[in-house]
Amino acid sequence: MVGVFNLVDFVPFLGAFDLQGLKARTRILGEKLDKALKTIINDHQQQKQDDFISTMLTEQINPNGDIMDRNCIKAITVDMIVASLDTSTALLEWALLALIKHPRVMSKLQKELERIIRMRMVEENDLPKLEYLDTVVKETLRLYLVAPMLIPRESMEDIVIDGCYIPKRSRVIVNV
Repeated sequence: MVGVFNLVDFVPFLGAFDLQGLKARTRILGEKLDKALKTIINDHQQQKQDDFISTMLTEQINPNGDIMDRNCIKAITVDMIVASLDTSTALLEWALLALIKHPRVMSKLQKELERIIRMRMVEENDLPKLEYLDTVVKETLRLYLVAPMLIPRESMEDIVIDGCYIPKRSRVIVNV
């Protein structure tokens, strides 16, 4: 539903009417996502795997007594998926921009790909051989930070960090 023209953005009082059916479609998509996440979590409960979701399931009740329910696990999983897609997309966009601006680098990278990969898809075992591609990715990450700031958080209690007092319920933005 991202990027869909929404009349309510321009005429807010029409929001109660849902003339375009966006609320209904968003609800249906949410239900489908919820069903898929329930299936993934159930599969992980039945078949013990060594991954992120299994770790969250085993740590549902931690020593502090905090409880992480299935809704928390689903929310964290969605956050991780969205974050990984967004950062990967941003990295690709910046890399393509940099390659277009530097045709000599693009030509050298193309020659490396043609020499090592030829006319097939890149596979994981090819990556150690693609040294120039690794250099291009690292330089892109150095020049164009994908996410310089973390998502704003709210402090849950009064705390002092490195001599700086942060009161409870303060909005905290971390610069990475």
